[in-house]
Amino acid sequence: MLPYLVAAGHYKYVSCLPHYLEAMRSLPTLAPNIHREFKDGKFTVRQTEGHFNGVWTDMALEKTYNHDAKTKLFTGISQQPAAMEKYLQALPVLTAVSEQTKAMAHLDMDETKHHEDSNSQGTKEAESVRKITDVINNQMINPFTCEEQELMNI
Repeated sequence: MLPYLVAAGHYKYVSCLPHYLEAMRSLPTLAPNIHREFKDGKFTVRQTEGHFNGVWTDMALEKTYNHDAKTKLFTGISQQPAAMEKYLQALPVLTAVSEQTKAMAHLDMDETKHHEDSNSQGTKEAESVRKITDVINNQMINPFTCEEQELMNI
């Protein structure tokens, strides 16, 4: 995976990947329940209720960490490995504080519905189905009917 990230120019991911891989390697001993859930295929995160809202855990972490840290990860801080290690260790605590603050202020987005669950989306879909049904029923010929005696082009 590293060569692909380097080739794509994602140097920030390359610098974080060893820490992430080490955490994943130690997951069976540090958090066996989570490891078992991952092995069972439960590795998506739902940040909002509804269908089709699942994202990969790394996408959710990146969104949460980058949003809460108000940074583009290591841009603007020291590139020294010790500084990056301290930053990565502090980030979950900072995120937890941020999430608790949002919850206390009732700013969490748990009630947000996915756009596909909205009434307007359902109305658009119902209208599209009606249009297709009208075309099939009124403008098309059923090729399997026995009423027509002539050849027809389908």
